[in-house]
Amino acid sequence: MHPLSLIVIGGLLTGLVLQPYVVRPIEERLSPPRVEITSPLHEEAVEWTPAGYLVTGTHKGLKQGHNLYVLVHPTPTAQWYVQRIPTLIDSNWQAVVYFGMEDVGTGDHYELSAVMTSKVLEAGQVLESFPPCEAKDVITVHR
Repeated sequence: MHPLSLIVIGGLLTGLVLQPYVVRPIEERLSPPRVEITSPLHEEAVEWTPAGYLVTGTHKGLKQGHNLYVLVHPTPTAQWYVQRIPTLIDSNWQAVVYFGMEDVGTGDHYELSAVMTSKVLEAGQVLESFPPCEAKDVITVHR
């Protein structure tokens, strides 16, 4: 199907403003949302730096009213730490993440998760349990 065939000439009347709309293929509308961490890889070693560690990934199907967050869980603890809000570029995302502190967390394992959720989270927030989500990817890394 030609990409231009997906654009509908016209629009929806909303109040007094004509809003253009795009019809997406049914496969895209019906496929479940997905999120994936592409770097670091599962079981990879990560470093602590004052600037943080750059984590990257992909996403598909992020619904209106939902957000993408990156969480870090030091395995010796029960807490999940909300990281800085990821930057979304098309179907890719990237976020700066911290695995412990300079002198705390060396030798530890961490669960790293990317989640799509309708729950509103704040960078620096500490969660006592994993949040409900539409999609997630969880890997383990070590420092």
